[in-house]
Amino acid sequence: VVIGLVAGLIYTSGSRLLVYMRLDDAVDAIPVHMMSGMWGVLSVGFFAAPRHLIEVYQHADHPGLFYTWRDGGSDAKLLGVQAVGLLFIIGWVLFVMLPFFVWLDWKGWFRSDPLEEIVGLDTSYHGGLYLHTNDDESVNSDAVEELRKKRSEHLRSRLGQSPGHFDDHQAEVPTATPDSDLDEEES
Repeated sequence: VVIGLVAGLIYTSGSRLLVYMRLDDAVDAIPVHMMSGMWGVLSVGFFAAPRHLIEVYQHADHPGLFYTWRDGGSDAKLLGVQAVGLLFIIGWVLFVMLPFFVWLDWKGWFRSDPLEEIVGLDTSYHGGLYLHTNDDESVNSDAVEELRKKRSEHLRSRLGQSPGHFDDHQAEVPTATPDSDLDEEES
């Protein structure tokens, strides 16, 4: 219970920290997997119960730190091993993933275009439909039109065609509303 409560606090604090730092993590993967995962690795060094260690390893030479304090000791070897293991995990992830992220950034694929973020990634990347709410501010029609023009120009330049030889509907960003999808399903 304590491990889960601390993990929950780490998650909420980490999520708020990312928002404060203006780092985009739409699904909160960093607070859930990295920050809470680090706590999970270290928590073994604090909470490993001697009876569970005996069940698994047939000895409990180095239980969690809180159990050694209970017994009048201060054996932090398991916590140290967990911390070293965590450092190796961090090093491995950096060694494997950092070159990949640098390559993505070099290719220009690491971030989406700011205009596509304004339009909405569901619309710009996946051809999904943006949702209308009761207020007219939910959709920036100027940004949608600007994205259409930008894609049209981009496709023209890739195909080496002049504006008169290109069909603009190939670069069109979907603009239907969810209501129109319902009408199609009903018919």
